[in-house]
Amino acid sequence: MPIKRADGITESERYLKQLCEQTFLSLWSYSGVYSDEGLIRNKQGNEVCDLLVLFENHIIIFSDKDCQFPNSGNLTVDWKRWFKKSIQESAKQLWGAERWINKYSNRLFLDKLCTQPFPLYLPHLKTAKFHLIAVAHNSSTRCHQEFGGNGSLKIKISAEEASYNVKSVSIPPFCIGDLDLNRTFVHILDDVSLDLVLNTLDTVSDFIAYLVKKEELFRSGYFISAASELELLAHYHTFINNNGERDFFVPYNLDKQRSELLLEEGYWQEFEQISERKAKLDEDRISYEWDALIERVSQFLLQEELYFASHPTVAEQEILLRLLARENRFHRRILAGILCDLIDSAPTDSTVTVRYIPPYSSQKICYVFMTFPRFESMSYDKYRHERRLALKLRYPIAKLRFPDAQHIVGIATETTALGEEGRSEDVIHVDVTEWTYEDEIKAKEIDKKLQLSQDVREFQCHYEEYPTDSI
Repeated sequence: MPIKRADGITESERYLKQLCEQTFLSLWSYSGVYSDEGLIRNKQGNEVCDLLVLFENHIIIFSDKDCQFPNSGNLTVDWKRWFKKSIQESAKQLWGAERWINKYSNRLFLDKLCTQPFPLYLPHLKTAKFHLIAVAHNSSTRCHQEFGGNGSLKIKISAEEASYNVKSVSIPPFCIGDLDLNRTFVHILDDVSLDLVLNTLDTVSDFIAYLVKKEELFRSGYFISAASELELLAHYHTFINNNGERDFFVPYNLDKQRSELLLEEGYWQEFEQISERKAKLDEDRISYEWDALIERVSQFLLQEELYFASHPTVAEQEILLRLLARENRFHRRILAGILCDLIDSAPTDSTVTVRYIPPYSSQKICYVFMTFPRFESMSYDKYRHERRLALKLRYPIAKLRFPDAQHIVGIATETTALGEEGRSEDVIHVDVTEWTYEDEIKAKEIDKKLQLSQDVREFQCHYEEYPTDSI
């Protein structure tokens, strides 16, 4: 049964869905998720959250509130009313959704009548990591009128204070913090930060990495003050920790102690204007071909239109596409560049062209890219079967060449786009974490018989995320 995904009820929910699909892609992003609680009594389920993202052991829950900012003439009163409706109510919905998923993970549906179960496997709840995001609209105009700047909400965090708990009655206007130290942290995005955060961290890996580091920072006990979420985002992009990860850096004071991180307005604007940042964005253009590949295959999967279905359910087949989606924006740039170059440069004769890409990241995935010629005398069905077989034969060669690889992912396409069908892709995945001595012997026998290792080519290339001088 094809998977039908909701679009969102309100205009703001539809916009949130659009943004999230660009970042998380459609296979992992679902608007309007319901529980079957109340189904018998009300003839329809209860909405669990406005949007749910599920990727590996990470569960991202969004609550979207589009409440008008009051204008009574008393800023303090207006702010408290808006804060209660937009942020406090979102937080309650998010914690409620987290609680329901923890108790009843098998009772999630994509429609209010609860006829279409949630299509993906949820992670084991002992290892699941929840990330809660409240999207609060309509504060930016008033904030800009009162204080100038970009109109985004200010951030102040201190473990020694109530930190803007949902029960607090003394919340400074346009300041947000940690809503409840005893519950899962709630990220708050407004109209200004929502677009820029999701467009800057526009892969699921990049986005989750930012959320994890931010949650660690805000629960670290340091005093955090930032003119907006954007200043945090810029700071995050300009520091690499000892593990080679993007992170937040809390500077030392005169007593050589870390105690506070202060980020004034303007940090984001400076970051946007540096030449390295602009060069990165230019170089990243090719990476969206990788997104498009994942999205094409995902749509075929959701509509049950895959030419080859390796497993009977969406949840089982999702694992393959998840490997492709694990790659961050930088690695997608590298992979898409190699794949597109192969397609552009492949001979148009009967030559099968193959490139083996060693693992670039800690994911230990080796990729096999292949262009396979199609002849007019060959039926389309026979062509697809021959191409898939040729791709499968290459995975043992990849493991022999790169023995540290734990997963082999193969992608094959036409040498040129022929016929009415246009260009197509075959994508396969083989888990080689349990590679045995017998497997190696068989791989060597295949290579000896078919001489496939002759297509192995070494490509020595140097890549930089920020293509000019380091920031």
